[in-house]
Amino acid sequence: MQKDCARWLEEVERELPSVIVSAVGLEPEKAAEVSIKLDGNVVPGALGGAPIALDPGRHELLIEVPGQAPMMRVVMAQQGVQNRAIEIDLGSGAGPTGSGELELDRAESSSPLRPYAYAAWGVGAVGFGMFAVLGTLGRADENGLERDCPSVTDNENQVAPGICHSTTIDERKSAYEREFAFADVGLVTGIVGAAAGTVLFILSETTGAADASAEPTSAGMRFDVTPTPGGAYGSVGTTF
Repeated sequence: MQKDCARWLEEVERELPSVIVSAVGLEPEKAAEVSIKLDGNVVPGALGGAPIALDPGRHELLIEVPGQAPMMRVVMAQQGVQNRAIEIDLGSGAGPTGSGELELDRAESSSPLRPYAYAAWGVGAVGFGMFAVLGTLGRADENGLERDCPSVTDNENQVAPGICHSTTIDERKSAYEREFAFADVGLVTGIVGAAAGTVLFILSETTGAADASAEPTSAGMRFDVTPTPGGAYGSVGTTF
């Protein structure tokens, strides 16, 4: 599971988009005075050339230059597109006002649900693998017990090849029944993971198509856990 989780984390990190913001038309000493805000939060050193990681979807980039009107750009961050260059021309005295839009391959943008679909499929694959391995081991142990112990006795003196003591049979039977129980858990996990991954993938395709033809809205997963008398319940939600 650790290897699988590490691989899934690497896949999610590869899918996270990032942008590199640069400004042209300003002297270096004035460029240091430029304030860059992303979704209302100041990004220190945004013009230093380092990539800025974003969640997939729509983001507002506000550029504030002393003596000029603020400039706002709407950035569409596409999943999997990293180190995308955004060049801002600050050479004019007043600079453009209002909101412009810099789209990052909007027609090809995909939903932020896609990484969750991959993760769910990964969990489902682990569950099916667990079902296959433990189910095979359990069946082999069951057949081995039937082959080794066709007869049972409660008398230790009667134990011989083909005749096993009842406690031995109970222990071996309990062992393969546990394997069958864990195999069933793996099967349920596999089915749920595969189904959840498929649903999330379909939703990601739907939201991706909607983003290509309409004004994009922010989407994401929301997790909530609420205590109740004697326990708690959790919920998972998304916007699409």
